[in-house]
Amino acid sequence: MDRLTADSLAAHAFLHFDDGRESRGTTIGDAIGRFQNGAHLYVCGPLGFIEAALTVARGLRWPESSLHREYFVAPGDSGATGVERGFTVRLARSEKTSYVPPEKTTVEVMSEAGIEIGVSCSQGICGTCITTVLQGEPEHRDSVLTDEERERNDQMTPCCSRARSRTLVLDL
Repeated sequence: MDRLTADSLAAHAFLHFDDGRESRGTTIGDAIGRFQNGAHLYVCGPLGFIEAALTVARGLRWPESSLHREYFVAPGDSGATGVERGFTVRLARSEKTSYVPPEKTTVEVMSEAGIEIGVSCSQGICGTCITTVLQGEPEHRDSVLTDEERERNDQMTPCCSRARSRTLVLDL
């Protein structure tokens, strides 16, 4: 909260704390408002609140590309096929290739190869580790990318996501 209310962000951050009393009169729609060009909405909290806020925002014509969420915990199945298999990850800039076995994550394998990626949640809910995909098809298991971002297959969360293709080439 201190960062959001610091001088450089204070004019652009609006915080609302709900103590549950309806008499306060503020609704989610009041807090969000109509979309203005270039605006972004960041929602963090329990799953029910996030879903309610995003539903209201969509009703106020906010585009998906401007809606961002961060969950407290991963919300169930986020794209896993149920079949764990290994794949090859090739790092374009580092010129390293490694095999990611079913029991390890891409981040773990990269770390073993000396490539460190910043991670925070290791569950695909924060977006800290989002990495550009140059080739191959990720199996998205995160809860941070939008459906539109997933369909482009040009980025992934290597902390939890895997590969549908035999090889992924990452911009690392």
